[in-house]
Amino acid sequence: MIENEDVDDIVDALRRHYHERLSEWETKFVSSVVEQWEERGELTEKQRAKLEEVFDRVSGGGQDGGRSA
Repeated sequence: MIENEDVDDIVDALRRHYHERLSEWETKFVSSVVEQWEERGELTEKQRAKLEEVFDRVSGGGQDGGRSA
């Protein structure tokens, strides 16, 4: 699962490179997560898991979620 320190990179990739692949619900979810991230500086485990799931789906990621090692 992604860690809090990975959130900025994941959100940036979703917004810059994969925004056209996001469903309406996913777009709203990412916006909500960003708002919470900016206010609190952390996400819940469930939010991080869902963010990773969304990223993996739109990026075609596999085991590493399409992220470079």
